[in-house]
Amino acid sequence: MDKQDLRVSTNLKELSNIVKNIIYNKSGFTIWQNIDDEKVIIPGVIESQFISATSLTLEFKVSDSRKINTKSKLFMLNLESGVLIKGKVKIIGHTKIKVLVDKKFYLKEKRENFRILLEEKNINAHIQRKMELKDILKSEQVKVKDISDSGCGFFISPNRAVLFQPDSSIILNSLEGVDFEFPIKGTVRHVTPVATDNSALNHQYLLVGVEFEKSYQDIDTIVQKVEVELAEI
Repeated sequence: MDKQDLRVSTNLKELSNIVKNIIYNKSGFTIWQNIDDEKVIIPGVIESQFISATSLTLEFKVSDSRKINTKSKLFMLNLESGVLIKGKVKIIGHTKIKVLVDKKFYLKEKRENFRILLEEKNINAHIQRKMELKDILKSEQVKVKDISDSGCGFFISPNRAVLFQPDSSIILNSLEGVDFEFPIKGTVRHVTPVATDNSALNHQYLLVGVEFEKSYQDIDTIVQKVEVELAEI
């Protein structure tokens, strides 16, 4: 599986739901560690999981845990479901290991069409986010990284991360003043530190990943209109 076919996520609830299906189907994982420049590989199967508001622990059954170094990070890949996880060994037995999953992991890309990259074009979007305590919508402008028919990504400063939590609601209204035919409702799926070729953005911004409730087929038309508007300025 190519890593480009995966999307970054920090949504433990979403991962937990995928793990439920993996356990039900008894689908196996390839588990490995990089020890002294050598990749140590063992097969494993998830037997159970333990989730809280802030962490997810997976219990694996393996053929022989003696190959595992408890001080090194563990990588776990399930090709069938498109899941790539990194974690820390918490408990180890002869044929059992419990792994605390890292905050960031990779899941199968849901988007049917390619993302339209907008990072270098300095395109802003008008969004509305729901303020849970007051049950009202707050309007904001955000810099867009990419967009497709099923989702988008935009940048925020780290001090605003508390306002964009996973599973919170977002409404996308327009790009650079070009309105969508109707407001696009979406859900925040992850908020992660930026790591891009643009060094000016690294460590200064967070990337918010949004999944649309419904596919929006005319997204490329909107982007073309935006580019025409920008060309005329």
